Amino acid sequence: MVIDLRIGIEAIRLLDSTPGLWIDDSDDDDPVLMRPDASAVDTWRELYP
Repeated sequence: MVIDLRIGIEAIRLLDSTPGLWIDDSDDDDPVLMRPDASAVDTWRELYP
């Protein structure tokens, strides 16, 4: 449980340092990172070599 809390705190810090991004957790699927224009960020592909 402590590890999950640390991950959550780090996610909050990351979002605080990237204004405009937000997390959509409105359904039962995994949370989705969203851009300010409400388009989803393909997090598993961003900056993929």
